[in-house]
Amino acid sequence: MARALFASMPPGLLAVLVCACSGGNGGGTAAAAPADGGAREDVMGGTTAPASADVTFLDLRGTAYPKSGAPEMAAHQLFVFASTPARQAAPAYRDDACSVDRIAGIDLAAMSGDVNVGDLAIEGYSTELVGATDDGAHITTPPPPRMLCQSDGFHYRCKFDPAATGSPLAGVRDDHVTFPLVSASEWPFHADTCDGAVRAASCEQHPLPDGAAVHFTLAAGSALGAIDETLAPPSDGFNVASVVGGGDAAAASKNLEDVTLDPSRDLVLSWAPAAGTAGGDTDAVLLQIVTSNEDRVNYEPKIPFGVATCLVPASAAGASITLSKAGIATLLGTPTQRGGTAKITLARLRTRALIHDGAPTTTLRTGRGVFGYALVP
Repeated sequence: MARALFASMPPGLLAVLVCACSGGNGGGTAAAAPADGGAREDVMGGTTAPASADVTFLDLRGTAYPKSGAPEMAAHQLFVFASTPARQAAPAYRDDACSVDRIAGIDLAAMSGDVNVGDLAIEGYSTELVGATDDGAHITTPPPPRMLCQSDGFHYRCKFDPAATGSPLAGVRDDHVTFPLVSASEWPFHADTCDGAVRAASCEQHPLPDGAAVHFTLAAGSALGAIDETLAPPSDGFNVASVVGGGDAAAASKNLEDVTLDPSRDLVLSWAPAAGTAGGDTDAVLLQIVTSNEDRVNYEPKIPFGVATCLVPASAAGASITLSKAGIATLLGTPTQRGGTAKITLARLRTRALIHDGAPTTTLRTGRGVFGYALVP
């Protein structure tokens, strides 16, 4: 169930693939050569300020395929991501909404690591959770109430607080645990917190339940300035409303697992319900597709792989998002990838941009969505 996503990408590509693109899905072009995004020098040379910063916390639901060999299971996964790139890098393809790259190798001269700005802490998610780890173990002890995103010297990794006591999930990365349906008879928390809407006599788990608010903190004195912000995700109930260009099966089921990526057709996904803004924050919808040459059970983006990230306002006309056929062609590479898996994520985000005098812009995001492991034909 490894879900590497951003964490497996060369760090110099991270920021551009979560860029706050805006507007519709117009015609795309090959991107220009990479350019310095504003850091004073490359991280390898001792950069003290990143070009930008992004911290994201998502609760995603879909079907997981445990590496333990256990049967596929309906589950929620966390996607926790932090990036503070020393400089921006341009993708191979870009249009008004999407950035796409095919990672065929590692160019050390072009890579840009994350600047260490200190430990980013995230709290406010539910701890009434039963985790299933990569080895198939079900952990009924609640997870630590805090996650930390820490620099490993080159990029950021996010995990449950390693210093927490009393939880086997202390120090476990977000992409090494899922939260599957739990039998109501084995639900270890109060019966009123069991959500049995998905399957009778089972409890669906919600890392971000209704009423949750994610708390992001960073100590003062860093290049980003102090962060102490609480951001509530958009309301629950986000679903795929239609799939166009992803094949007949996906059009009928509206399940991202059934999508077929075809470089001769645009992929258009719509969602419901529509959403706007809350206070000074902005609602957006994210589409991300990351390919792997492995099957669903062993999914992990190892070189070569493709990454497409699209971001549009949640109130976009038609409530839809488009990855163009040119973007899909870039995603699948040359020669075109045959076989393997594409993890497709569609999520509604609440976004807040923080601007401190003399510091780069920090973008905080939290939200809910769906994922699916689609087979690449």
